[in-house]
Amino acid sequence: MPGTAAHGDQSGHGIPIEHPAAVAADLERLCLRAAFADMTAEIAGLEGSWDAPTGYLDWTAKDLLAHLSSTQAALPAVARSRADPVGSTAAEPFDSDRWNASQVRRRKDLPAADLFAELTTVGDEMDGLLAELPLEEPIGSGPYAGATAESAMRSMLDHQRDHLAELRRSLAAASV
Repeated sequence: MPGTAAHGDQSGHGIPIEHPAAVAADLERLCLRAAFADMTAEIAGLEGSWDAPTGYLDWTAKDLLAHLSSTQAALPAVARSRADPVGSTAAEPFDSDRWNASQVRRRKDLPAADLFAELTTVGDEMDGLLAELPLEEPIGSGPYAGATAESAMRSMLDHQRDHLAELRRSLAAASV
């Protein structure tokens, strides 16, 4: 069945009793998968005037949608990345403002339908990655480099939700 992940644990009896950390990790991954899927569906269901101004920088609603789409598109690479071993050379710090501006600029001429398609396609890919995400391993790229995979994905989810709320406000104000 699509979207299904099965994990097996060797146990004589009572997996939750014998392997509580494994069960808890599976539940945390399930919660992350559901949260990202819900958010992606909410974004993909938005309608309105994409020329509406937002309260974020000088971006329009479409610019903010492009930002959400580009952030979503970057998530698989971030989820797969791992921090360098201790003692290796440090990477150049991530410049989110520069990256965001370049990604929005790249998507400037795309219609909203293409941005929704990108969100949905990447959302499907993220579901599979999140199902197997090693929660305690440190992320190696992006603004959350060094944070655990769980913490980084939660932070990205919060970031996306904040922008979704701003996008909803902008679209609602434009429809009045």
